[in-house]
This record gives sequence, structure tokens and C-alpha cells, in this order.
Amino acid sequence: YVVTGIPPATGTTTIVLEYGDRPAVGTIVVGEEEFFGSTRYGVTSGFIDYSKITTDAFGNEVWIERQKARMGTYPVWFAPKDLDYISGRVKDLLNKPVVWIGDDGAGYRSLIIFGRLKDYSPSFEGPNYVSANIEIQGIV
Repeated sequence: YVVTGIPPATGTTTIVLEYGDRPAVGTIVVGEEEFFGSTRYGVTSGFIDYSKITTDAFGNEVWIERQKARMGTYPVWFAPKDLDYISGRVKDLLNKPVVWIGDDGAGYRSLIIFGRLKDYSPSFEGPNYVSANIEIQGIV
């Protein structure tokens, strides 16, 4: 669940949970909201599985279940005049945990990933727009 569009404020933020007898929160991330372009069709979203399966000389398998991380690639487009700004902001976010939102509409929770930027590759598609793929690797 993501809440966006909250106006900037100073001071203390209080969060009250009201959900049945046992409310729970995984992570709360507070920060600035940035727009890096309009998400295009072709978004991918999946998982990286860090589990390990080993097989001995007799064909016996041993499964070691480990954590999974979300991953996704967001194809976006934006105006060429925004390229330097967007590229600079994306560079500032390298190796930092960030909430990446491909789409926060109902039914698109799989496009929200808390993770790090793995790849950013803009491409001029003509005089009027730039397309880019923003690849995200989730944090375990």
C-alpha cells in the first residue's frame, strides 16, 4: 500500500494503525516523490529467488529455501528537455533504497518495489520524446 501526494511538512509525523486486533506494518518509507516519466506498456515484474538446490552424485536433491526479492523493469517516456534532470536524479539514487512506483492504481501493487536501481538506459526515439528502461532489483 502506498500513499503519495502528501504535501511537504516539518516537525513530527505520527502514524496510527487501525486494522482489527493486530495491525502490522512491513516498512514505512518517508521521502520526496519524483516523476521520472510516464510508464509505457511492456512493464515487467517478477521475483529473484535466492534459494539453492544441490544434487549429489546419486541424483538426490537438497533444497535450501532462502529469501526472494522483487524485481521489475519500467519502460518510461519523457520529453527530451527533461533528460538531464531525470538522469541526474536517477544518478543521485544509485545504491540507495528507494520505493519505485510503476503504477499505484488499484490492481497494480506488483509494480511497487522497494529496492535499488540496477540499470537506467535512456534512448532518443525521435525529436519529441526519450524512452528509457528503469530496471529495479528489490531489497530482501
